[in-house]
Amino acid sequence: MTRRSDAHASPVRGTMVAMRLAAAPAFVLLAAVAAAQEQAPREPRTAIERHLLALADPARRSAAMFALWREGPPAVPMLAAAVARGGDGAAPALRVLLQLGGEAAPAAPVLHRAMDKAAEPWRSELAAAIARIEGPPCILLSLNEKDEVAQVDFDGKIVRRAACKGPWGVWPMPGDRFGAISFDQGAVVLCDWDGTVKNSDKVVHSMTSFQPLDDGSRVTTNWEGDGVLARRGADNAVIWSKKNDSFRSLRLFDQVLAVTRKPPSLTTLSLDGEVLNSVVLPTPCCGVFPLPNGHTMVSAHSGQVFEVDADGKAREVFKVQGIANDVVRLRDGRTVVSGASGLLLFAADGKVLWHLKDLGKCGPMFVRVPW
Repeated sequence: MTRRSDAHASPVRGTMVAMRLAAAPAFVLLAAVAAAQEQAPREPRTAIERHLLALADPARRSAAMFALWREGPPAVPMLAAAVARGGDGAAPALRVLLQLGGEAAPAAPVLHRAMDKAAEPWRSELAAAIARIEGPPCILLSLNEKDEVAQVDFDGKIVRRAACKGPWGVWPMPGDRFGAISFDQGAVVLCDWDGTVKNSDKVVHSMTSFQPLDDGSRVTTNWEGDGVLARRGADNAVIWSKKNDSFRSLRLFDQVLAVTRKPPSLTTLSLDGEVLNSVVLPTPCCGVFPLPNGHTMVSAHSGQVFEVDADGKAREVFKVQGIANDVVRLRDGRTVVSGASGLLLFAADGKVLWHLKDLGKCGPMFVRVPW
């Protein structure tokens, strides 16, 4: 029997491989593309490739990160490859993947391989990013009045809960643990899901938000002192502070978004504390969530949820009973709102898909969005 040469067999194998790939889930395809692109990049030919190249240029980096975030999931494979290749574009690429959250799930295999080869502190940064990106879509809730945190799925079912002293913010951590702000202790705690506290880092009393930066410093807000927004060093020494009645803040690439109460405003600052923009809000707000289109979702003490455009025009989109503590909008228009009346998921048309009341008052949350 004559054996066919590889030259004759390869078209058949190629066809079979193509058929298998065509039948594979989209997640598998994206992960395969991400792995293939770990090699040196070609000359940029698409908008995504041009933005990726700009990540290594400090003068163009900020605009490139925002542009890649707007591109969304199609940019994930090349962002993952940029992280794996290292260099000046790696950290900004990882920051975009973090902003995409669960939408960046196909990047996880590439990030794992990069982490296995990395040295500290980059290894720990990759591990923390993977914990936020990889895993089932979920909503982590801080239940301050119950001294608990809870994990909820997108069907509105409670998956698990754990004891945690006075949480006011929660996020996933490596090793299937969670980090949380302990409001009463003014600390960031690392906990197991059985409630065991593995580590506690004292930061500032009555802390309401905590955003770590790449150099070990952190941006915080705290309730005491009429609401102080500050950047603190790794040793907690104050680098800059704004006594502007800030309620909460979050990091958005190389900027900080903060909501203040007196007067009600949405303020954008540089990481050096320079005020870049500030718009007046209709009412005091406590939750803030940026959107890729340049708008921002804010949730209010009044129970209102607004979408604020770049010019500061606020449009009410939802109203819940009591305080609306936090808000997250998915790219498909669904919106998660936590507040005094529990946890709600709204459809894009404003219809309530489910309302989980069993947990009582829900505070700030982390949402790993479906990819």
